[in-house]
Amino acid sequence: MTLVQVVAREKSVHMACDFRLTDQHTGRLIDSSAHKLVTAQTVHGPALIGVTGIAFLDGKPVGDWIAEATGVLNATSSIEDLLEALREAEDALARLPSIVKRFHTFMVGTFVGSQAFIALVSNFERFIDGRISRVNDAEASMTISSIKPKGAVYFATGDTRFIKDADHRRLTVALRAGAPDNNIHEELRMLNEISSDRAKSAGTNTISRGCYTASLHVTGQGSSRPFLTDEQTGDFIPPEFASMMDRLGVRFNRKIGPDGKPMPIRMVQSASARTGASPEYFREQLKLQPENAEIWNNYGSYLAGRGQYANAISAFEKAHELNPSYVTATANLAKTIWQQEGNVQRAKALYEEAISAAQPQVPAWMLTDFAIFSDEALTDYDQAADLYKRAAQDKNYPLAWAQRALFMLERKEDSSGASALLDSALESQPNNPQILAVAARADFFFLGSPEAACQKMHQACSLNPNDTYLLRLAADFCAMTGDSYSAAYYYRKVIKRQPYHAEVHGNYGLALLIERKLEGALRHLKKAARSSPGHFTIRTNLAAALWADGKKAEAAELIHDIIDARPPPEIELEVMAMFYLATPSSRLETAVGIRQLIADGARADGTTIRCMARDMSRDDKELGEQLARSIEGKDPFPSDY
Repeated sequence: MTLVQVVAREKSVHMACDFRLTDQHTGRLIDSSAHKLVTAQTVHGPALIGVTGIAFLDGKPVGDWIAEATGVLNATSSIEDLLEALREAEDALARLPSIVKRFHTFMVGTFVGSQAFIALVSNFERFIDGRISRVNDAEASMTISSIKPKGAVYFATGDTRFIKDADHRRLTVALRAGAPDNNIHEELRMLNEISSDRAKSAGTNTISRGCYTASLHVTGQGSSRPFLTDEQTGDFIPPEFASMMDRLGVRFNRKIGPDGKPMPIRMVQSASARTGASPEYFREQLKLQPENAEIWNNYGSYLAGRGQYANAISAFEKAHELNPSYVTATANLAKTIWQQEGNVQRAKALYEEAISAAQPQVPAWMLTDFAIFSDEALTDYDQAADLYKRAAQDKNYPLAWAQRALFMLERKEDSSGASALLDSALESQPNNPQILAVAARADFFFLGSPEAACQKMHQACSLNPNDTYLLRLAADFCAMTGDSYSAAYYYRKVIKRQPYHAEVHGNYGLALLIERKLEGALRHLKKAARSSPGHFTIRTNLAAALWADGKKAEAAELIHDIIDARPPPEIELEVMAMFYLATPSSRLETAVGIRQLIADGARADGTTIRCMARDMSRDDKELGEQLARSIEGKDPFPSDY
């Protein structure tokens, strides 16, 4: 058994795990450099997980097992999801041949709302009346028990025989006194060393002198620190950090030591500031820190990611008001009021304010955002080119390289150089969703590889399944390449995050129409038409869905209404072709209008024509395909029509 310690009070949690794994039955040393303290994500923020018991689960080191079991969770997962994921260990424990080796406990420290939460997932320990109680025999199932401490409390699990009451009083006193994380970590280290020395004197080797410590606070701050000894000779990279670096494609170059051999890579200390991913999280944080500009900025980013742009702007405005020198909020406000309100002049002033305040080290992301604005809103291509160039000089921000490459392709400048920049960005961070999205746009619009673009977007969405922008881009690309099944899948996910977006409902309805899911197609197209009654494309797709559903009179009436409203030429061509197919008695007159529109250069999408014709007679189905190809410009309009 190893040693796991937790000291906590209402708004902070601190944990320590030593590095040793031993065979519980024989006491034989297995590993002195084991990772047994892992961080996972829940809707309320990070959770610390320490473990004592079995060294390997399902053939994996126990720390790796925890990282893998909880890696499927995300910022929308509840604490119950996390605890249930850990309880899955009981299946692996049941496969062990000897019941005496099955003693196993996960200690979890996190927050629920603004309250610290300590839980045990164990087959032999549980919280009873505020204390850890043990049974003599490991049970077949793992039980979940928990407490929510108010005052300072200390708990330990594993080999706790060598801890005395007086030892951990120092920890609770330090916690009540408001000692900083580093001091708490030192106290945890000292108690771990004392326990290790006492164990060694008693003839057992269950506890190493080295340990890993970590802290979380309800304010969103966190830190961690390993205390390594001579026993820990290799790398020290916690499993969740290793997984994150692997996703991002980050590789470290090893330093060569005096002996000419590569030196180990070690995390020596970390600090973090978490942002939440739920209204509950931000409600608690804004109660705790109503004057914190960073919290308001993070709240704005959360809202913007879910399409709640008006509220996002209010949050960014509040952050800017509280701290005008906080340039992140200033730049976020500039971007959002430009993209959502079209207020170019105020956005320009805010961008310039942010860039000026950030001098001389302006972040590459901010330079890139201002470059996009300069290009698209100000049409100041020279300024945009200069900003992209400055941003791309940051060797630690490959996204800037990709975004500069996209700009070069858009401006038809040095396409080979742009491709090289994209390749470098992807090679540097192959699992960066934003880089994949930029590269996908380049593939789709400039490099003639729409299938490659869709593949990159599939990968990007799998890496970040909650990003509305990525989901929408993937949906649009799949729709434009004819993959209506995937398009519908992604549009459905976008709608969960942006339930009132008319165009998304319209696109989703069209994808469902192509997939012959007429009930859903009509429901979403009607909703889109109600939200945006002047949107010609939505109304055109609705007419096709009505026709396909057998509501031909209603479809014909809507087609007439669209034509009478004098839509743009491409819509007029599409609707005229629909009218031609739907009204045989008017084909001679309609054909004249179609030929004239085609002669004038109009082209349209033939999808709606094909959807209308697919359940008609064989002759009409062939006619529909000929019409679709004609309005798409693939075949001439037949002279005998």
